[in-house]
Amino acid sequence: MRVLCYRRRTRSDDGGPGVISDARKEGGRGGPLPYHGSVSDSLQRLSPDDLERFRQEFLAAVPDADPLSQCWVVAREICRAILGIDWARRSLTSPDPYFLMEAPDGSLESWMRTHRVIQFGRHLYDLQHLAFFTDLVSDLRTMDLVGASTELHVAHLLTQNGHTVRFVARRGTKGTDFDQLLTYRGTEMSVEVKTKQDVTSYTRATLDRSIKAARAQLPSTGPGLVFVQVPTTWVSAPAFQSEIEDLLAYHFRNGRRTNGIIILWDEWIPQANGGMAYLRRFNIRENPNPKVQVPGLQSLLQPVGLVTDS
Repeated sequence: MRVLCYRRRTRSDDGGPGVISDARKEGGRGGPLPYHGSVSDSLQRLSPDDLERFRQEFLAAVPDADPLSQCWVVAREICRAILGIDWARRSLTSPDPYFLMEAPDGSLESWMRTHRVIQFGRHLYDLQHLAFFTDLVSDLRTMDLVGASTELHVAHLLTQNGHTVRFVARRGTKGTDFDQLLTYRGTEMSVEVKTKQDVTSYTRATLDRSIKAARAQLPSTGPGLVFVQVPTTWVSAPAFQSEIEDLLAYHFRNGRRTNGIIILWDEWIPQANGGMAYLRRFNIRENPNPKVQVPGLQSLLQPVGLVTDS
């Protein structure tokens, strides 16, 4: 479990939607900062000085910006710098359902969309040192945001737990077209990541298809891991609760290349100060009879709480 706490953000002096809403508007009060790096395919690595420059330029334009608005704008500038201005304009200022769900300010959906931009930018920045990151960036420019965000988050979870991860270039061939290579306790493991969108209703067949597709992307010789991000609503659904263990057991019996399946989901908890606490939950299930034994998968991810005032 990972935890982030957000305070209720301040509103603009005129009672409008707040600085962070203005920052989303191209050319508005908090419009895009001038970018001083390359946005070509030759990827430029960002430094802490770049992040501070992004923040200071925004504060020069909006001196009363609250910390959450500052985080959002810095994350946006990270996306612009790494993925390009056109990508950022298309994904962050157009109505993509993942980043820009239509919702009143202060609603759960507004917290979710703000958090997702901040998280996406943070993960890009933290992972830019990984091997084959340039290949991943090329893929991200054409991937749907839901899948791209989860793939980044899985890599971030693994690296934050001290594991070595590298991204795998797309080949278009089943069994070799998985997402990442993880080194865990001296063993190299293939990793495939799948995501179910927020609006997807749970059925056994829907989850079954995702796990089956993920298994097919892993090398037949193993070892491999499947991560599946599911909507929050699934976890409390009686059908999901009654069927998940049997479904995972079925896939383990019929997919010995898969050492484990990790289910990920999000939780949001209202706070007394008007903000929200975000929790990333995970549940690790191990295959009792994989082709290649990799012991200790329950220790792959450790529960960690990250609490911030911003």
